[in-house]
Amino acid sequence: GMSDLLEKIKKLKKLSEGSKLQRMLYNPLNYLSGIYFYKFIYPRKKKGRSKVCKTFFGSTINILLPAGLDIYLLGGKSHDSEIRLAAFLVKNIKSGDTFIDIGAHIGYYSLIASHLVKKEGKVISIEASSETFQVLEKNTSNHSNCQSFNWACTAKNADVTFYEFPLLYSEYNTLKLEQFENAAWIKNNPPQRRTITGKTLNHITSELNISPNFIKIDVEGAELDIIKGGSE
Repeated sequence: GMSDLLEKIKKLKKLSEGSKLQRMLYNPLNYLSGIYFYKFIYPRKKKGRSKVCKTFFGSTINILLPAGLDIYLLGGKSHDSEIRLAAFLVKNIKSGDTFIDIGAHIGYYSLIASHLVKKEGKVISIEASSETFQVLEKNTSNHSNCQSFNWACTAKNADVTFYEFPLLYSEYNTLKLEQFENAAWIKNNPPQRRTITGKTLNHITSELNISPNFIKIDVEGAELDIIKGGSE
């Protein structure tokens, strides 16, 4: 139930704020192999490694190391804002609700929502990056209350240019590249340009015939465009 999940989130928070030793003792094998991969193998090979991990709420999730390292080590995303969002969802989402996850990435929050809305509810996950979308689809396909779409959510219904970074920086994939042009990491990690389908939130909700109780938006700078396209 809710209190059980909140207890687990509290434990996740404690681990994320604790020492490296505490995190290692929590999951020694994953810790040693995950950190070794991140520090020594990935910088040389520049190729991700697929892993399946167990989350704090009981579902399994596919990640592509080194992205999602915190999920691999701790069973959940560990930044303070991510912990607070998980707790907010657990406290507020009810069975039967409809949850739209815009900028779903690999589907961590979609899976939390799927667990909470139960069979009667719906989760719609939208992710613009084609590479990330493949992982998202893997993660949501065995949950009957989830649907995922490889679209960008935009201010107008039109194709858009989307910029995809190498794996370690995939959480920065964006429609608005200029915000990162002075970032130190971008020189060695230039993005690929892709053209993808852009749909407004108004269009998506009518096309899928849904009326959401919750909309989570995490789209690296394009939030306002989504709100403009969601006036209804």
